[in-house]
Amino acid sequence: MNQLNRLTTVERIRKEYGELICLKELAYIFRYPSVDAVRKSIQRKTFPVPVSKLPNRATLYASAQDVADCLDNFNKKETAND
Repeated sequence: MNQLNRLTTVERIRKEYGELICLKELAYIFRYPSVDAVRKSIQRKTFPVPVSKLPNRATLYASAQDVADCLDNFNKKETAND
């Protein structure tokens, strides 16, 4: 069995992206067509995870834990609907 398969969701995300995930990476993870689509979703308050701006940084970030929790919840909902 591959070691990556044994990692929890948050461990996989941290290994791949680090603790803070930028908009470009969020667009990829959540399958948004572009960073602009992510920004619009954030403005409309429909983006699935909280994002915040770090001091002296121009872009927004989400935590690996928040992203992992969201993905785990999606997976639980899919399993419950099967």
